[in-house]
Amino acid sequence: MEKVVQRAQAFFVKFNNDWVMNLAAALAFNLLTAMAPLAVALLAIPGLLLGKAEVRMYLSQVILSIFPRMTASPELIDALLRQLNRVSGPLGVVSVLIALFTGSRLFVLLEGCFGIIYRRRPRALLQQNLMALGMLLLFAVLTPLMVLAASLPALVIAFLKQTPLGQIPGSGFAFSLGSLLAGLAISWVFFLTIYTFVPNRRIRWRSTWRGALLAAVLTQIYLSLFSLYAAHFLNGLGGQIGFAIILVTFFYYFAVILLLGAEVNAFFGEKIRTAPADLVTLVATGFSNETTASAEPATAPAPPMGLISSGARDPQEQSGQS
Repeated sequence: MEKVVQRAQAFFVKFNNDWVMNLAAALAFNLLTAMAPLAVALLAIPGLLLGKAEVRMYLSQVILSIFPRMTASPELIDALLRQLNRVSGPLGVVSVLIALFTGSRLFVLLEGCFGIIYRRRPRALLQQNLMALGMLLLFAVLTPLMVLAASLPALVIAFLKQTPLGQIPGSGFAFSLGSLLAGLAISWVFFLTIYTFVPNRRIRWRSTWRGALLAAVLTQIYLSLFSLYAAHFLNGLGGQIGFAIILVTFFYYFAVILLLGAEVNAFFGEKIRTAPADLVTLVATGFSNETTASAEPATAPAPPMGLISSGARDPQEQSGQS
């Protein structure tokens, strides 16, 4: 029991030192700003390929159905449709390319967050952008399939309720449980894909399933509770400002769940331990060491490289206090 408590404390220290809550705030803002380019890319690519307005209308409803009920906005639907009506010909291709580049910045930031969690340098510029574009295109392909797979259990349940199977006692609970398990499976695949391909690190499946499962379970619970929270605490917020506040709140806690799953994978799967201090302290200490070394004569020995990892105090601070 004592060992379990110690590991839990070590995990909390790593979670805090990695600045997960602050990174989640940056990720939430990036999710908010990337929502429109992502939607344009997701809706315009099938529209350009198929050339049917009905396809765009259907996909817009599909994407908006991903968010909780309180985050759905008729104004957003109208804005998306107006934007997509302009996507045609060469101008449409340029719009899609801009949307792809802007939306892919989300995965660039996510790679940086995972780099802090996994203690890895970012990819080279070309490789980083190829990864981000690849993840965005994969997201564009998986999203309709995920929504379709999520809607199939409800359709099957509605059909079975009209058959003798629907009259069996307890069948409603079994159908609801099946729908919940299907949603969990889809969310698990979604998070597993992100945790496997976004970090600049070769990660095995057995190191990612824990965090993906935790994130999937928490996401399903969060999606169920957020509508109640928004209805009771955010119901008085109207207009575009209120809608933005609701979206930021939703994206922030979703980002916390996403980074929490990565922390679980790094700590328990990859055995990556906590840093000796938080990010600000490490950066300040490292910069202080560099400036101290540059101010000393060339013949003087450089300060030890283990200063940061050992948690030693800044030499300038020590001399100032003596």
